[in-house]
Order: sequence, then C-alpha cells, then structure tokens
Amino acid sequence: MAGGAAPAPTTEVGPLVAGEPDGAFAPGGDAAALAVFTSGTTGAPKLCFYRHRDLRGARPLGSVGGPGTVVLSLSRMYFLRGLIASVLTTLEAGQTAVLSRPRATPAAAVELMRRHGVTALFAQPSFLARLLLEPGHAEVLGRLRRASCGGEVLTARLRGQLVPILGDRLQNDYGMTEAGVIAVGRPADYDVASAVGPPLPGREVRVVDADGRELPAGSRGELHIRVPSAHRGVARGGLGPDILTDVWWPTGDLASVDDQGVVHAFGRLDDVEVIGGQNVVPGEIERLLEGHPRVREVAVGAVRRPAGDSSMRAYVVAAPAPGSAGTAAVHDEALGVELIELVRSTLSWYKVPHDVVWLEALPRNGNGKVLRRELRARAERT
Repeated sequence: MAGGAAPAPTTEVGPLVAGEPDGAFAPGGDAAALAVFTSGTTGAPKLCFYRHRDLRGARPLGSVGGPGTVVLSLSRMYFLRGLIASVLTTLEAGQTAVLSRPRATPAAAVELMRRHGVTALFAQPSFLARLLLEPGHAEVLGRLRRASCGGEVLTARLRGQLVPILGDRLQNDYGMTEAGVIAVGRPADYDVASAVGPPLPGREVRVVDADGRELPAGSRGELHIRVPSAHRGVARGGLGPDILTDVWWPTGDLASVDDQGVVHAFGRLDDVEVIGGQNVVPGEIERLLEGHPRVREVAVGAVRRPAGDSSMRAYVVAAPAPGSAGTAAVHDEALGVELIELVRSTLSWYKVPHDVVWLEALPRNGNGKVLRRELRARAERT
C-alpha cells in the first residue's frame, strides 16, 4: 500500500485457489457480483449493479496487462474504470497494481510511478494536464508502455501536448458506468481531438436527434449504443440490481459518428445551457478558453442574473504569467477582459461569458470529472 499508510492485510493466491468455494457463490450467473457508483457530476451518484456474467472479459481492449506490467490507476476503485484497472485486470492478467490510500496528487503520482516502475497508467485528461506541470513527468511518462485516459473529453491542447510525448502509447477510452466501454482509440491516429475511435467489436452505435430519429454520418446528436445489458443506477443498494437486457441505451452524450465509423465525443447533453432561446454547449467555449496560455482549467455554465435573464459565466483556474514566481493571480481583471474578448471575437454573442470567476481549483469527483452541480449551486448563492 503506497502513500505512507500502514500496509493493508494481504493474502497469497495459493490459499485462495486451494480453498473450497463458498456454496453461496454463483460463478458466472445472474447473482449480483458488485456495485459501482456513477460519477454524480450533475446529481447524486447512484449505484449500478453488475452480475457475475457481466464481468467476463472485463479486461479493456488494447490492454498491455500481464506479468511484468505495473499499473497505476488514478480513478478510484468505487468507479468502474478504476475497478477494472486496479482489480479486475490485475486478477485476470497477473499484473501488479499500485494502490494509494490517499487520493494521489500529480506530484504523488510522479513519485509512485518512479518508485514502483509503473508501465501502465490510467488517468483522467484533467489529471494528465496537471501531471505535465510536475518536475520529473517526462521520465515517468517515458517508461510507460500504455497511458490510457477517459472520463472526460480530451481537449485539443492536451492532445497536442501528450501525443508528442507518448505517440501511439496514448489510448483514449470512452464508456459509461451503465453500459461499459463504448469505443477505444489512439489519439495519434486522428487529426482532431474529438475523435475517440471505432466502437468495440460487435457493438452497434447510432446518433439520434431530440425526437429519436437516426441522423446521418457526421451529424451531432445523442449517442445510443446497443448493449447486451444496461445497468441502471439506483439510489441505494436495497433497490438493485436494475438491469435491462439487449437494449439501445441512450448515453446522454453529444456525439457524432463519421464516415469511417469513428465515434467523436463532445460532452454531456445535460450540460447544454439555453441562452436567449439558443442551445449552448459549454465544451465549445471551454475548449476555446483552454487554448489561452494563461488558462490552466476552465468550466462555463449559465447563471440567472438579477434582472431575470441568463448568461454564461466562466470559472477559471489561471496559470502563472511568464516570468512570474510560479503563482497565478487569484483575481486578474485584465486577463478576465481578455478571455471574454477572445470568446466574443470567435463565437456567437449568446456564447460569450458575462463574467469570470477565479478559482484555485475546479470542483471534481473522485473520478476527476468536474462537478457542475457544485458550480450551479455556487451560482445560485451569488
């Protein structure tokens, strides 16, 4: 157990293999095996139950796991992707998993990777962005055989930073707790950051409009995926499992599928704001602002103003100015004006933030996703 905590109790594989199986255990059947949390970015997290049969072949496509592989997952094990990386793939492939009881900071992750010789990494794009700011990141990233990212849209700026370092060792995973992995690809294979990769073999996908009509290739809409089982979230354990079989599952994601069958992801549909009667996708504004050298992180959302109208607000974590002592100004009025003008000169009027709020860090869950519900609650209080 890394991170300075006392060693956790452990056992060897031999006694487990030699022991008699528990008579109440139903291998490979319909009995519930485990429950994992949804991300809870827009509401309270829910529990999704998985049966024993659902865990067959849990090893991700393109995995390099096996004896000699040392993996570190920055996604916690109560989320599906963290559980797969740290536990299920480890048990199936015989790899070594590095676990940290405290939530690892980027600096701690660099130290863990160096100390344990990590060769496979899973992290959210936002964590990788902060990792690149840490001394020693080039050394530990250079040792990796595979770096997988997921849980968020990979921005153009971060893709431009990671691909020169990792090349085809960088893998983009796209999926969801309720339906599992949807698509996997290598960012180095594509020219645009929105491209994830083709759907997993045997999985059908389609993009539909608000009325459920299937859209042609290249059109943006909600992505639906046909899955053998979908795991609906429940508020508490006593209400589960709630599983549908052989269904078209609505992901709630804004996406497209191009002529080559590659899935492009643009963000959550429930993040879409309505300003002046127009739909606004926050990700479009965020990607523009993230391209500014003084912006480390940003999220945007609608705010109801005292007059009763709504307009956009940008929540910004600033990067230090060139030549500064390494700390960013908490309130930089000139930078705020510059960011608003950047959006005004590029996008439609209803997408322009009315103001900028400076934060030391964006609120995130244990899986690294921005907690937009906390930003909305903050806006209601101010």
